[in-house]
Amino acid sequence: MVTALQPGLDAGSLAIRHPCLMFVHCLARPSWTCCLKPLAHQLPPGSRRQQFGRHAAAGLGVACLLAARTAASIRSHGATCRRPSRRRPLRLRMGSHRTEIGAVQSTDAESHQMKEAEQLLSELFGHKSWRCEQQAVVKAVLQKQDVLVNWSTGAGKSLCYRLPAVLSWRRRKGVTVVVEPLISLMRDQVVNFNKLCISSDSPKATFLGSGQLDASMDRRALEGEFCLVYVTPEKLTEGLLLALEQLYKSGRLELIVMDEAACISLWGHDFRPSFRNMWWAREQYPRVPFMALSASMTKDMRRDISEQLSLRDPLVSTLPYFRANLDIICTHKEGFAKDLVRIAQSVKLGEPMIVYTPMPSTAAKVARKLESLLQDQGVQVGVYTGATGKDERERVQSAFDSGEVQVLVATVAFGMGIDKPDIRKIIHYGLPKCMEDYHHQIGRAGRDGLPLVVLFYLTIQMRSFGSASGLRRGTRIGTRMT
Repeated sequence: MVTALQPGLDAGSLAIRHPCLMFVHCLARPSWTCCLKPLAHQLPPGSRRQQFGRHAAAGLGVACLLAARTAASIRSHGATCRRPSRRRPLRLRMGSHRTEIGAVQSTDAESHQMKEAEQLLSELFGHKSWRCEQQAVVKAVLQKQDVLVNWSTGAGKSLCYRLPAVLSWRRRKGVTVVVEPLISLMRDQVVNFNKLCISSDSPKATFLGSGQLDASMDRRALEGEFCLVYVTPEKLTEGLLLALEQLYKSGRLELIVMDEAACISLWGHDFRPSFRNMWWAREQYPRVPFMALSASMTKDMRRDISEQLSLRDPLVSTLPYFRANLDIICTHKEGFAKDLVRIAQSVKLGEPMIVYTPMPSTAAKVARKLESLLQDQGVQVGVYTGATGKDERERVQSAFDSGEVQVLVATVAFGMGIDKPDIRKIIHYGLPKCMEDYHHQIGRAGRDGLPLVVLFYLTIQMRSFGSASGLRRGTRIGTRMT
């Protein structure tokens, strides 16, 4: 059935019940229509495939342009490794939602470990059952197997290393090292984990780096005082690896985790080369298993990441990007003033919302306009970009998390690792740089499982692109998949 139009949207707007990432397969096709039949077979069981008809091809414009940018970026940087592989090529399955698991010998000790894990899942983390393929991944980690996890945002990736970390801490004071790309992300992860472990004898987490104000924290972490130690790739130098030697020799260095592992391919080639030096840790501590986590890894990126981390016959778990609670809406721009009025009209009191723009200057302009339009409603608007000062960014993020700021206007600088479950709407006022950015940004919303809306305003370039592909005002561009 055709979805109902959202309030404040024109007749040319229509929601689609699937994320645009599924259209990356259309990139190499001369005609979008010819790809609809094989694409429909990739939809989850129960989807109304017969509804995915001729008119849906027009809606591929947004996704294909983003996919083109992503592909161009990969071609320009390449996914080749600076260190040649010394192992046979890793065979990864693209698009599968099943975990690739080799023959696993189950023993009584392993069964006992999994019973402990299930008990911990309920008692500490508050979950009645495993989500997605968490159980298989946790089991592999407990068996000292390398793991590569490619799940969408909000699927529960963090639990896959947190739970084994707590188990190993209870058994032998084991330490898990987690590599994160951002200091703010490390800080949030530490705060969230320590909220779970409130008793004095509970395992604790800490982070090391320039944002750490406690001068004794490095020493305490290296002595094994913390269950989880978060570091940036720049901090994980050869010096720190040597300092972890004592924990390794005593059998207490349990796991090394690369969170947001897509950064190895996306950032490691230019301004964050430390991301491509992670092989140091593997060579220094060959008996320690590795885990790589990301919400957006292409097939080439998975190969690149596996090579850079020297993963050994890893368990590879991939899940579809489909989210049942997601509606994506494409609409034409009508001019800055009219667009902002429509955005302001869509704001509902008490429902957090993020407006993404490609440039800091655009974000500031949008925020000023929204402030003037929403001031009578008592809705506060915040701005978060790379040009925003550090203290102001922390203040705005804290205000958004607490609900003081309801509408946040941001660039790509805001989003990675943000865990606010009740964001109800994401608006893109301009085209993201690549599909990975787009996927991360829409993944910020609806993490509580409730319905959410993603609204995409077509830019001038996209308008001509859409016209050439049949995407015109009043054209049906998709259907709600039920």
